[in-house]
Amino acid sequence: MSQAAQDPVQCLGCGRPTDPLRAGHVAILDGRFRYFCDASCKAAYVESSPSAERSFDLTAEPPRVASLTRSARPPGVAPSARPPGVAPSPRDQAVESGPRTRPRTPAAPEVSIDVDDPADDGARRDTDPPSHPTLRSWASTPPLEELAPSAPPPAPASQSAVDEPYLAPSVDYARWAEEEPASLPAPHTQRSLDEPSPASGQVTRAPFARLWLPLAAVVAGAGAFALALAGVPEPRLRAGLVLLGAALLVPWFVRKPRVLGEPSPWIAGAPTLGLVAVAVVAAALRVDQAGGVVSAAGLAVAALVLSQLAALRAEAEVLGYTEELTAHLGGGARRVVGSTTATLPSSDLRLGDRVAVAAGEVLRVDGVVVRGRATVIPWAFAGTEATKAAGDAVLAGLTVLEGELVVEASAVGRERLATRRFAGRETAGLFGLVRVWTPRALPIVCALVGAAEFASNAPWLGVLSAAFAAGTSLSVVGVVATLTLATAATQQDALTAGIAFRDARALELAGMSDVAVLCSRGTVLMGEPEVIAIDPLGARVYDRKRILALAAGAEGSRGTPAGKALLGAAAGEGVVAESLRSVLTHEGLGVTALLANGEPLIVGSRAHLLKERVSVAASEERVRELEAQGASVVLVALSGKLAGLVALQDALRPGARAAIQRLLEARVEPVLVSGETREACDTLARALDIDHVRPEVLPQDRAAEVRALAEGGHVVAVVGRAVADDAALAAADVSIALGSIGLPGDFAVLLATDDVRAAALALSLARSLRERVRRGLVFGVAPTVVAVLGLAFGVIPTPLAPLAGLAAAVLGLLAVRRLSA
Repeated sequence: MSQAAQDPVQCLGCGRPTDPLRAGHVAILDGRFRYFCDASCKAAYVESSPSAERSFDLTAEPPRVASLTRSARPPGVAPSARPPGVAPSPRDQAVESGPRTRPRTPAAPEVSIDVDDPADDGARRDTDPPSHPTLRSWASTPPLEELAPSAPPPAPASQSAVDEPYLAPSVDYARWAEEEPASLPAPHTQRSLDEPSPASGQVTRAPFARLWLPLAAVVAGAGAFALALAGVPEPRLRAGLVLLGAALLVPWFVRKPRVLGEPSPWIAGAPTLGLVAVAVVAAALRVDQAGGVVSAAGLAVAALVLSQLAALRAEAEVLGYTEELTAHLGGGARRVVGSTTATLPSSDLRLGDRVAVAAGEVLRVDGVVVRGRATVIPWAFAGTEATKAAGDAVLAGLTVLEGELVVEASAVGRERLATRRFAGRETAGLFGLVRVWTPRALPIVCALVGAAEFASNAPWLGVLSAAFAAGTSLSVVGVVATLTLATAATQQDALTAGIAFRDARALELAGMSDVAVLCSRGTVLMGEPEVIAIDPLGARVYDRKRILALAAGAEGSRGTPAGKALLGAAAGEGVVAESLRSVLTHEGLGVTALLANGEPLIVGSRAHLLKERVSVAASEERVRELEAQGASVVLVALSGKLAGLVALQDALRPGARAAIQRLLEARVEPVLVSGETREACDTLARALDIDHVRPEVLPQDRAAEVRALAEGGHVVAVVGRAVADDAALAAADVSIALGSIGLPGDFAVLLATDDVRAAALALSLARSLRERVRRGLVFGVAPTVVAVLGLAFGVIPTPLAPLAGLAAAVLGLLAVRRLSA
């Protein structure tokens, strides 16, 4: 330090000399360091110097504010730490040393801040988590609390510190709480997998902002009918209104977007336009009964427009989710190239690109984690959290809560699982039949009614008007929208729960399934058995550790869950697994091998020992006792004599009973298929409320069991695990593999989780869709059938036919509308 810096300086408050190194108070005023004896001297100087006061206002310590209280904090969630990588700001760490003595500037008005609104938080740190649809309900924030009358003014909204930590989504645990039988271990509590709902924020479609064309057409068409009711006899005037309404339809048909899956509006509008042409010609020629045809044409124009608007309104509820999802998956992504990262639009990503996602960021591609470990929201709008690490398959829409991942892209753009759409593209089954043949039915209906009128010697006006009126009673847009919008809504609900159907046919078959085969191990059971008993048996009594060593040596070489459990039990008791040679595995039964001294060893099920001609009579009573508790029994025979047994018990998977109850509520009969004995299967089935069991079915024989059920007239769904249950899954009409996202295999239903409740939910959603579509078609077609038959037999007037078409469209759409919509 220079000598000049150490010379005494004059205190600007009282004028006394002050050593800069020992000054009682130092402040930066007017852009320079100022030295004072104490705080009172600084206050006196600030009061006497306007320039110093202005400088002090600019550099004073920012005011402290009270912590924000979120009005919608999830119940039971305590404040947690800040997002990883976000250090507290100096303002957060500031400690108020006491009230200042200088005069206060007038307090600024109280400020209300929405912490999730970028418009109210322009200076948000780049590392702050972005707004997420599942967190939006937490964004309502009250104004800043006033600390004291003399408190400094609050900072502007763009600079306000938010003391409330970032909160991960939480779900009510009690929603899936369930009681398990006392004889079996109770499941762990899990995050909710309840019925999903679409993302918040329904977005309406732009055409609703331009309704003057269709509304004018409705007024013109309905006006023509109203004039007839008012007693206006002149059909030409009313025909002019009808013609005006039809003319307004033309530009609207050109400009309006098609409803999802809707055929050309000219196809749906052809009968209406034909009826208008007949009405205009009849009115111009002053044909008898022209007035009735003009009234029918006017109602047809109005009904056609109202049907289209009803379908557009129903579609807007579906588009709300689509637009939310598009916004969630859009934006930039950080592509990793070597040791550097480059930010680019997600549309520029290609297969094989590596993408980095850190805390608060959203993954834009489907892929496989190649590096890192993170706590995440595993898919878009999920209500659960998960941990992902290297080797795990992940989906676009994943949001990182903590940590960082590097993902290699396996699907981008429209190939991503969350963006695949098949609604409106159905080609097979009932769905395909309805979508493809409804437009083709129009000319058939018109021809049949016209032929019936012609056969009854009706005049040309009666034949043509009845034919076209019959066409207006069939609402093509209503029937197609009933199917496609219900399908799209179900697909969205499934995606929200981490479920993806392969295509429309897979969704329809899932809705037709009436039997669900559950492969026990790893599906309704955890697949992590534990050793609960080791019993030496037979004439020659072996030490229990010897029995455990033999069983662990034989089963441990197979890598099965039972083998891993035996090796773990042996390690826990300090037992070394027996070394074997000439090991021969019998799939689903057990193992035969030789000890080092050449003594033969047989380890496995009761059936395996009987097959090897070993008597198991000495174990029968103990085996029945253990199997009555739901345990699996592994018998050990040495030198052709029974030596002992080891009992293992597996716990129920969390949510297994809830999954079975959901299947039963959806009228799907669960069937338990297992390689265990009848007694063990019955015990497990009673715990799960399953009436039908197929015991002692080896993995390689399960495909035949599934085919036998299908031959009995059932549509069979199989719930299992990839690889372990491949044979049964391949034989099923609907294959559902737990945790199958990213795995090879042509499964009908893909699940992002290994929760068996998701499999039950997939079948429940599909069956609910089928019921809704059938109900919608009944309500949507019944008025049409009545109108067509009435016209064909001449028992209803022509103007009622368009009203039947409108009623069909509205009733069909209401019948399939989601209760949550």
